[in-house]
Amino acid sequence: MDLGQKGGDMTVMPIAKTCVDVLETPKDQVPEMIRALIRKRAFSPLMQRINSRLRADDPALRARAQAALAHLGFPD
Repeated sequence: MDLGQKGGDMTVMPIAKTCVDVLETPKDQVPEMIRALIRKRAFSPLMQRINSRLRADDPALRARAQAALAHLGFPD
């Protein structure tokens, strides 16, 4: 996970790159993580990786991708 910056207070916000990173982000920090991803133009690449896992042959990868989407606030 990359480290981003939150606002002007220099609080470090992790930048998710994988489904696991998303799932490890505390739910109350998800909105700020999404804002940081958008600022760094990293949200679309993350969503592409998650969506590609939804098409994986491995059921565990598909389940993790579905959980990551739910954690981000996307309904089934």
